[in-house]
Amino acid sequence: MIKVIHVLLNEISYVLGVTAYVFVFARISTEYFASYNIVTSIEKMLIVWFFGISSACSVIIGTQIGKKDFKNAYRFGKIYIIFSCFSGIFLGVVLYYNIDFIISFYKVSDKVILGASKILVIVSVILFIRFFNLLVYVGIFRGGADTKFSLITNGLASWLVAVPASFIGAFIFKCSIEWIYALIILEEIFNFIFGVYRFFSKKWMNNIVENIK
Repeated sequence: MIKVIHVLLNEISYVLGVTAYVFVFARISTEYFASYNIVTSIEKMLIVWFFGISSACSVIIGTQIGKKDFKNAYRFGKIYIIFSCFSGIFLGVVLYYNIDFIISFYKVSDKVILGASKILVIVSVILFIRFFNLLVYVGIFRGGADTKFSLITNGLASWLVAVPASFIGAFIFKCSIEWIYALIILEEIFNFIFGVYRFFSKKWMNNIVENIK
């Protein structure tokens, strides 16, 4: 039951964090808010299919750990990580060279187009990190019942790093839209660094079936 609570709290923290980012852009100007909304809609189309892969990874990892086959669980984890990184790099390159084409479908002002284009450049560069984090935290760590680590790490990345940084950048230093988004991306970088360390430590492999018995 405690594992379920960890996941629930993690999801609540994530939703509140996203709400905070929306608030930042909405408070600055309608143009910034519109640019951010365009980017998030495009980003969701790029990432949504990967949620299914992460869920499949979670099932496979959990099955291997349930059978006490930790070696295979670790091996499958590495395979999925390699796949996620290469997928992110490939889609990032495709996105980068098609930004103008994608943006052309939106009938908005030039200022909104420019803001969205600048953010999409950043998205294309860090897309492999997003894929990695999604796979590791949602797929591998949840499959290994390492939900407490995910809750703590994701919470710290959001509420002690990205949210304060974006608020300071937006309302104190009056940063441009791409720099505010870059500050938000600190959350992904934080999660990436700790996710890499946690995976290779192998401490994420917990056999909850055995614990229940």
